[in-house]
Amino acid sequence: MSFISNEVHRLHVMKGRGRQLMDFAVNHLKDQNYHKIFLWVFEENQRARKFYEKHGYTFDGTKEQLTIDGKQLTEMRYVYQL
Repeated sequence: MSFISNEVHRLHVMKGRGRQLMDFAVNHLKDQNYHKIFLWVFEENQRARKFYEKHGYTFDGTKEQLTIDGKQLTEMRYVYQL
């Protein structure tokens, strides 16, 4: 991570901004009559996975493999029932 992204990260982590963004997105999708939200997260991104799980998203068993810059990565699909 660069200095700038580290600084932005430090200024915004644990301030409730992720929850605010999540609430906004969920409410907007509910208003549009959606019934489910699907999102993908890298398996090794434990912090993001814990965040989503804390807010009601569940891993639905679906995984996909992809390669970025020669590195093999696994994405996991999470679902949230609206």
